[in-house]
Amino acid sequence: MPACCSKTTSWMKSTLSEAITIVIEEFSPVKFLPLNIKVEESIGDLLLLIDYAVQYREDLDVRSHNFEAYREGDEDLSYGFDD
Repeated sequence: MPACCSKTTSWMKSTLSEAITIVIEEFSPVKFLPLNIKVEESIGDLLLLIDYAVQYREDLDVRSHNFEAYREGDEDLSYGFDD
C-alpha cells in the first residue's frame, strides 16, 4: 500500500474516533448503574431505566377523567371515554 493511502486512512480513522468520542461525551449513551440484587428498590430503578431507554409502553396515552360529567342529574355521562 502506498504511503499516501496509509496516511489518509490513518487520518480518517482518527477523525472518526474523535467524532465518536465527542458523541459519547456529549450525549452519554452509556450509563452505569450500581445494582444490589438484595435491595428491591435497586432492581426497580434498573427496570425503570431500561423501560425508559427502550420506550416500553410509549404508545399508551394517559387518560384524564372529565369530572364535570359526574355531576348529579346529568344525563349525558361520558365517563372520560372518547367517542
